[in-house]
Order: sequence, then C-alpha cells, then structure tokens
Amino acid sequence: MKLKSVWHRSLSSMVEWHSLGLSATELRPDVTLTNGQCFHWQPHRTDQLTWTGVVDHNVITIKQTEDDTLFALRHPVPSNLSDVDRVTQRLHDYFHVTTAPSLSQLYTTWKSDARFDRVSKAYPGLRLIRQQPLECVLSFICSSNNHISRITGMLNNLRRLYGTHLCDIDIHSPSQKPTKVKSEPGTKSMKDEEVSAASDVVSFYAFPTLEQLSRVTEAELREPPLNFGYRAKYIVSTVDTLRQKGGESWLNSLRGQKRDVVEKALTELSGVGPKVASCCALFSMDSFGSVPVDVHVLKIAQRDYADKIHSSLKKKTMNKQLHDDIAEFFRTLFGEHAGWAHSVLFCADLASFKNRLVVFEQSLKIENVVGDSQEPVMKAQPTDLSIAIKIEPGTTVVKEEYVLTQRESRRLKRGLRESQYEPNDVQVKQEVNQGEQSSVVKQRAIPRDPAKKRLKTRS
Repeated sequence: MKLKSVWHRSLSSMVEWHSLGLSATELRPDVTLTNGQCFHWQPHRTDQLTWTGVVDHNVITIKQTEDDTLFALRHPVPSNLSDVDRVTQRLHDYFHVTTAPSLSQLYTTWKSDARFDRVSKAYPGLRLIRQQPLECVLSFICSSNNHISRITGMLNNLRRLYGTHLCDIDIHSPSQKPTKVKSEPGTKSMKDEEVSAASDVVSFYAFPTLEQLSRVTEAELREPPLNFGYRAKYIVSTVDTLRQKGGESWLNSLRGQKRDVVEKALTELSGVGPKVASCCALFSMDSFGSVPVDVHVLKIAQRDYADKIHSSLKKKTMNKQLHDDIAEFFRTLFGEHAGWAHSVLFCADLASFKNRLVVFEQSLKIENVVGDSQEPVMKAQPTDLSIAIKIEPGTTVVKEEYVLTQRESRRLKRGLRESQYEPNDVQVKQEVNQGEQSSVVKQRAIPRDPAKKRLKTRS
C-alpha cells in the first residue's frame, strides 16, 4: 500500500518535512523517545521538541508539533518520493503503528484503573518502540545498575568506535545539508576535538553489526572511553553465544513467539536475567505482555496498588519469583498489552518525568468550549499544560485555572516530591459563565505554618 506523504517545506530547500499521520493521542515523541526504552535519539538544544537518531542506516530527524509528528530523512538524502514512502513505512513499523492496536483505544481501556487514568493525562501518545533485537539486547545488558544518561553515553561510544559512520549533521540547524565523509567501518570521520570545537555538529553511526562486535575484546570495553566495567564480559560472551546460535537471524526468529518462550530463550544469553529479558521481549520482540520489574516498578506496585496486591508481593528484596509475581499482577490488571500500560506508569515515576505530572495537575487549565453536536473531544497539550474539552451547545461553560506562584515554580524545578504539594499551595481563579451572566471567585493561597510542618515531620 502506497502511503500518502504530506510535505512541509522548511525555510531552506535542503530539508523536506513529512507527516507521519499520527495525532497527538497516537504519538508524542517527547515521552516516547526519552523514557529509557531506547538510548540514541539526540535532542536539539535549540528546539526541545526535535530529535535526530538512526533507524537501521537511516539518519532521521523527528519533530513534534501540536497535532502531528513530522520527520526529515537526513541520510541518505531522498532522491524521490518512493524513498520517503519507504522511510514512512519503516517509522510506522518502528513505532508499532502497524503491529499494535490504536493507542487511544488502549488508553481508554486502561483508564478503568484509577492510577493509570490519573497519570495518562500528562503522558499522552507514549508508544513502545520496535527496536532491532541485537541493539536492544546489548543496550539492556548495559542498563544493569545504571541510569539513562550513562547508558546513552556508553552506547554512543560503542557506535562511534565500532559502528559504520553515516554522516555528520548540524542537528541544531535542520536546514543544513548532512555531510557524508568517507570512512571505514569502526573509524571516526572527525576527531573528538573537532566535534567539540564545532559543538553543533554531531556524527551519526549505525549500531555495530555482530561481525563488527566480534572483534571487540573485554579489555577494550573496560577501558576509557567505553568504561563498560563488569558488563564488558557479558557483551563479549553474548556476542559469541549469538554467533553460535546463528546470529541476528536467531534473535529475529523470536519475534511473535509466546512470551514465556521468548523470555526463557533470552535468559540463555550472558548478563540477561528476568528483567532484561522482559525489556528485550517488550521493546523488540512484539511481546506486549512482558512486564519488566525492577525496584521502581516494585515501588509502584507496592505504593499505588497496596490494596490490590497480595501480602507476599510486599517484600523489599527483588528476586525472580517476586519479579514474575509482580509482572503477573500487572498482566491481570491490564491484559495482553500490560507491558505497554506498565511503561506509562514507569515513565510517570522517573525522576526526569515526575515533575511533568506535578506541573500538569497543579497548573491544569480546563476550558469548556461550546462546540457543535459532535461527541466530547479531549485535547491534551503538555507544552502549555492545558486541556480543552468540547461540550454540547447550551451546556454551562466553566473555566478553571490554577496558577503557580514564582516560589512554587522554583520548588517544582528543584524536583521536590509530589507529596510535598498541597491544594493551598496554589492560587485558584475560577470563572463560571451561565448564559450572558458571569461571576468570578478568587481564592488566595494560605501559607502553611513552617513550625507545624516541622512538628508533623518529627511525629
């Protein structure tokens, strides 16, 4: 089927933007590309809603707009519309558009759960990514006892030192034409000093093939700039095991098989335990029922579902049995796509995303706009933290606005916990319109007594 491409011409003729045809409820790259399921999308400093990354051997820039997601093929430079159609199809596969149900339908189903209903409003369009299995497996071996920024750095260095160079791009100026530099696989096109001096220029590499990785030694992985530490032996061992099993074709053959079969097969690889196996199955093997459980997910289950989980699931020490039991609890709760629902809850609990929910709830502006006879429509815009709801003609229009003071804004930026905020921390302005009459009610914030707060803390 030939996909229709909507063209968006930039100010420069160097780059053509194309629509993925996915609404804001179906895909939001700002929560999809940055939540720890993949680690190679480079954000643009001058545009917080634009990223550039590599899918296969394609260097692609993704741009989030208010109601769509656009992409530009940076390398290889498209020669005709068929190249654009090919990449559109690849991105639809990459974002599980063709392999999963409508995300808005899934969200509607999961909203029967109170916790999901609460957090989902702040994280619309969070999709799973269908990664290449080899990259996914090695990425999550690196994730053991690690955090997103460090994993990203380790994998970027692995690409740079052993992958195939594709092009150099000034990612902060999307109109600039990519520069293809001739280089051998495993070599750099620019010296680190040159890239650092031209800070806007980023080199992009394909993820190393199994053949390229077969030449890597444990010692090289342990040394700077890779610094893989104890994970180095797992990488080398896994590469050897995969070659013995038939290479990437063996990994690819796991796609579509039953969840327990996939997860068991993956644990045969060095450095792959239950959690890493679940991550790889979920993010690359189409196993939507796989639920990775780490200490964060354990905390979510014990904190947000304390009244639903069995007492045996309230242990603090993680082991395989507890991992499997918590995963089964989420599968019972959310059904066959439980891993996807779990990813939304997990994202909402990440330190880098937690303030998004806090700000969303405390800066929530609800505008009821009298619309036509269509069904009520909810539109979420995390950039301005507002929701617009269309209602039927003749219905009372209510506008309610929560405004953070400068002090509260600073506190939010410092990453304080959600529990430290109370309703009286905000100024409330409420306007009610009934026909042509209107009334305004203002409620000032009541400062809490610091002494009372200290007393409460000590008790």
